[in-house]
Amino acid sequence: PDFSRGDIVVVSNRELQLSSGIRLQGPNSQIYLVARSIELSAGDNIVPVISQEKGSATVLTSGALSFIATIEGVRSDAGLVPPGINGGRDAGTNIELYQDLIRKIQSSSQVGDDDDWNDWVNTPNYVYRGYVYPRWAGPGFIGVNFTVRDDGGNLSLPSNETKDLFLDYVNTKRILGQNIVYANLKITNFKVNISSPQTKIPNQSDLKNELALYFSANLVPQGSFSPEGKDGQIKVNEVVNIIVLVTGIIDFSVSYSTSINSLEKGELLNFTGVTWNYQ
Repeated sequence: PDFSRGDIVVVSNRELQLSSGIRLQGPNSQIYLVARSIELSAGDNIVPVISQEKGSATVLTSGALSFIATIEGVRSDAGLVPPGINGGRDAGTNIELYQDLIRKIQSSSQVGDDDDWNDWVNTPNYVYRGYVYPRWAGPGFIGVNFTVRDDGGNLSLPSNETKDLFLDYVNTKRILGQNIVYANLKITNFKVNISSPQTKIPNQSDLKNELALYFSANLVPQGSFSPEGKDGQIKVNEVVNIIVLVTGIIDFSVSYSTSINSLEKGELLNFTGVTWNYQ
């Protein structure tokens, strides 16, 4: 069985956000949901909908949907965009389901492995870094998320609107049996604390830049797929080697402004600078 999907024309007299999940009813007594959040402008707006239930009874090719709850400034009825709301089908026999599965898989050019998914989530130009989590919630569930740069160049999380845009894109890559989930992403900022008896440390600015490049290239969210096998953990010995090579000091100790161990799934460490302590 499958859901029915289609587009409707929503008429609004003002700008507002129409949230996903808002319910409408058809003349066939079936319930349909707004498929994704969308910004309405004054006038006609094309809005995607999906049936609440599966089955052929949810197919609707004529008539209009009606909002179940009144929305201020929005007309209560919404006409169908041809060819209507389609795709709903009833459960078939095991043979029919098997044949349908084979047909959809064979007709898909987007059967991707982890490397393909890693490429796809990094394709949109608004993405700074995209990440993939195979088996995020079990077999068939692929977790995805991404970071952006704000106007000040700082690493940050995307807006809900940008997330929706991203999910619309990555869902074009999935095949039958795959479910795309936007995985929780947590950015944890940290600083490297260096303590040394030396009061004149050369190349401090260069060291900050080198550490920034190193961490940017090697840190990924915990549990995400990395083609290079990165695990999201800081390699303490590599940090020490960078400090020695750039500054030339050998008498020092290193600590971090936050815990760098026991990271949560989806947690990304983000380097923000160096703190010097002169003993």
